[in-house]
Amino acid sequence: MPSAYTVRVMSIATDGTNIYLEIQVSDGATTGPIIRPVFEVGTTAATIATYLQAIATARPTLDASIATLAGATYTG
Repeated sequence: MPSAYTVRVMSIATDGTNIYLEIQVSDGATTGPIIRPVFEVGTTAATIATYLQAIATARPTLDASIATLAGATYTG
């Protein structure tokens, strides 16, 4: 059983209005897809770090049925 979750910040960019991160979450055995959270410019590093730590602490999991949504298109 994996012992700890890690959140790796792969990149940080800004357009002057928003701060864009690319992160990946790993449980030691599996690494998830890239996640791209967005923060407003002016958000402190401490706030972003707290957000990232909360992900690692929560040890997120997805129900296996979620995988069926990949590639789906919905129209209205």
